[in-house]
Amino acid sequence: MIEKIEGFTRKYYLNRLIQGVLVGAVLWIVFYLLINGLEYFSWFPSKGRFVLFLFLLVGSAFVLVYHFLIPLVNLIRFRKKMSVEQASVMICRPFDGLRDLSVFRLRD
Repeated sequence: MIEKIEGFTRKYYLNRLIQGVLVGAVLWIVFYLLINGLEYFSWFPSKGRFVLFLFLLVGSAFVLVYHFLIPLVNLIRFRKKMSVEQASVMICRPFDGLRDLSVFRLRD
């Protein structure tokens, strides 16, 4: 039972990584197009373009860290991993009939 719960935890973090990569890529593309559109239609001076470039760098760093690196670190388990009890609560959440979680409390 513990192996199945740990398998669920790995799949959960892998799904979070895939979701983060997809959402991050879309956010980066939208952010890039928005900044390019502002520059194209506004004709900023060099200082204005530099500020837009800094916004692009900060936005890219945020997308990279929040949507890619944090899920990757969770998948590799450098941080504190999800406990068996937390995973069992997540597994039981969609099922209304499973309110008694004492079955999943696995103490050694």
